[in-house]
Order: sequence, then structure tokens, then C-alpha cells
Amino acid sequence: MVDFLDEVEQDLSQENFYNLVRKIFPYFVAFSLIIVAVSSYYAWSNARIIKSQELLSEELMSANEFFQRNKLDEALKSYLNLLDKKNDNYSAIAGFKAASVYLKQNKINEAMLVYEKIAKTPAFALIFRDQANLLFISYSFKKENDNSKLLDALDQIIHADSPYKYNAMELKASMLMDLDKLDEAKNIFIELSTNSSVPSTIQKNSQAIISINWKNYEKN
Repeated sequence: MVDFLDEVEQDLSQENFYNLVRKIFPYFVAFSLIIVAVSSYYAWSNARIIKSQELLSEELMSANEFFQRNKLDEALKSYLNLLDKKNDNYSAIAGFKAASVYLKQNKINEAMLVYEKIAKTPAFALIFRDQANLLFISYSFKKENDNSKLLDALDQIIHADSPYKYNAMELKASMLMDLDKLDEAKNIFIELSTNSSVPSTIQKNSQAIISINWKNYEKN
């Protein structure tokens, strides 16, 4: 009798197990299919990105060949076409190249528009946007104009701890000198000349400017 009851209990346990498996199995299959679908999507997406980058790289190389052969109109057209795609840092590099062509043709306003476009494109890396912003500001500055917006833009780069922070400080100090705001300019140059974190080139430039313009300044 005991053996019979044990067998019945075992059969019931097995039946419960099979019932549980039957309930869980559809969810397990669905979960497995989701994993396969997600993995396939990421593989497809990565392959698409890689292919897109390869095409952009090829377009940039082709534009560079035009530039090297001094076919500036063809180079400019290719660079601007790449810039308009705005979907990769290759586009930002093409933008800088386009600006250099404009500058070679003495078309300053067109170059400034390109720099502004790069600076305002969120898809580009911050280092490219800040670099373009600095170039735009430097070409936009005119002593007779209201330069408050340009100085504010430099402050944003400085306070954001950008890789171009010290370049922005140097440019701001130079602009302040041109605006006859000598005390403000001197304070920035002193900071640049004494801060060990500042790149050596900027540090030496600042020391030279101080020695020329403020001969009585003594380094503490």
C-alpha cells in the first residue's frame, strides 16, 4: 500500500512538473526569439554603421584628392556635400576642409558660416564643435562691434572644461586687450602663464605678452 501511494505521489509530481513545463515553454520560446531578434538587429545596425563610415571615409579621401590636385571647386563641392550629411565626425572634418578652401579663396564670410554650422551640429564630437566655435569667434571679432555675445560664447567653452579651455582663455584675453580692457586681459594672461596645467605654448605666449605689455609685473 505504501509503495502504491509513493508511486501515485511520484506520478502527481511528474504531472505537475510537465504542466509547469507546458506553461513556461511558450514564454521561454518567446524570450529566446526576442534575444535572437535583438542580437540580429544590433549586428545589422553595427554593420550598417561600419558601412556608412567606410563610405564617408572614401568620400573624404576623394575630396582630398581633388584638393591636392588644386581642383578647389570639385573639392569644395565634395566637402560641403559631406558636411550636409551631419551624421558622423567625417562630416565635421569635411567642414573644416571646406572652410580652409574658402579661406584659400579669401572668402572669409563663407568660411565663418561653415564654422558656425559645425559648432551648432550636436551630432559632431564636442572637440570639433568647440574648435569650430573658436575659429568662428576669432574671425567674427571686430573692435568696433558689440562683442558681448562672442565673449559669452568663450566663457561657455572655458567654464565647460573643454579641451580648448585654455585656447578660449587666450583668445578672450587677446580680445579684451583690443577692447582696451587691459586689467581683465592681464589677469587672464597671468593665470595662463602661472598655471602648470596650461600647455607650454600658451604659457610661453602669455609670459611674452605680459613682459611686453606689463613690464612692471613681477611673477609671484
